[in-house]
Amino acid sequence: MNAREFGPYLLLRKLSESALVETYRAGERDGQEVQRVVLLCFFNTDADDAIWLAETAQAGRRALKGLTASSLGSAVDSGEIDGTAYLAYDYISGGDLRTLMDRSRSQGAPVTLGHALLITNRIAQALLAAWQHEARARHGFVVPQLVMLSTEGDVQLLGLEVASRLRRLLAVGTIRQEVGSYLAPEVVSEGQPSTTDDVFSLGAILYELATGRTLPTAPPGGYEAIIADAPLARGGPLPEAVTNLLGSSLDAGPKRHSLEIWQANIDREVVSGKYEASPFDLALYLHGIFADELQAVDPPPGLAASVKLTEPALEEIEALEQEPVESEASLEPEALVEESEIEALPLTVTANIEPEEASPDYGEKQPARHRATRRIARDAGIPA
Repeated sequence: MNAREFGPYLLLRKLSESALVETYRAGERDGQEVQRVVLLCFFNTDADDAIWLAETAQAGRRALKGLTASSLGSAVDSGEIDGTAYLAYDYISGGDLRTLMDRSRSQGAPVTLGHALLITNRIAQALLAAWQHEARARHGFVVPQLVMLSTEGDVQLLGLEVASRLRRLLAVGTIRQEVGSYLAPEVVSEGQPSTTDDVFSLGAILYELATGRTLPTAPPGGYEAIIADAPLARGGPLPEAVTNLLGSSLDAGPKRHSLEIWQANIDREVVSGKYEASPFDLALYLHGIFADELQAVDPPPGLAASVKLTEPALEEIEALEQEPVESEASLEPEALVEESEIEALPLTVTANIEPEEASPDYGEKQPARHRATRRIARDAGIPA
């Protein structure tokens, strides 16, 4: 894996990538030390829109000051660097809702109806908390790429700081194609968000989680027939209470319920006792879905960002791995690299070296293979 710098952050691992946003596990540094690990979100815009989005984020963070809700992500940093707009959040170990939807299908492990209701209700609670804040904040761009799920069973909605202006990105065809099915048909690029827009998005997410199918485009007669014919992802028909929830969120215009009423209805269904919908059960399920995140190991910050090797150099390292490790006395003089030479290497990207074999102190003795790695990097033309 490669690590690289992004302003004060060291990108440790890419978590997801879509037409709208990329997410990374990143370390915020103070000098050479990583002070904290954050979830870093990059929005895919051009340079002009990046500046505009960063300004929106700054204003949004000020307006939302004091807003706290367990299911609502609160940005700890935002800005624009080299034409890329970003938001940083406290790290959430898990993955986004888009990844969950995809993996539940590919792994043959569909979401239970109870979990579908629980996840959707948590998103609704976040939206209601934002609306009840003094800023009367409305999201208007609730899509799976902006919902994070932790392996502890937590759900967090991201992007409230910029969501009111994300509609502008619908002018990009790939983004509209990717997220359009989660946005109300009346949503347009320059329109202002409303809470009923968010209720439609909640219905679209609940439909996909419960059935395992993306909500299709509404036929002229509306969604009533589609909801009536939809089977559960795990088999069987949708319960009447769930079809009512879907109908009251996907209906057009004034028939669509308000956010307050819809959230109260789904909350009542979650706590009814008719479903297995506990955070503990959800956590167990998400542990299986996001097992790769739980097993991943970060590269050591000092070594991970030191060198970038060419393909021939990597091949030589692989050959060295097959050879017995030589003693230090038998190494050729050129294989030894002075500490000053190592410190002069640019702190930008990483070599594919197992983290547990790396020494955090370059002054300590290290296996011959690591010293040879640095010699190969130097010979490959990496400037000192």
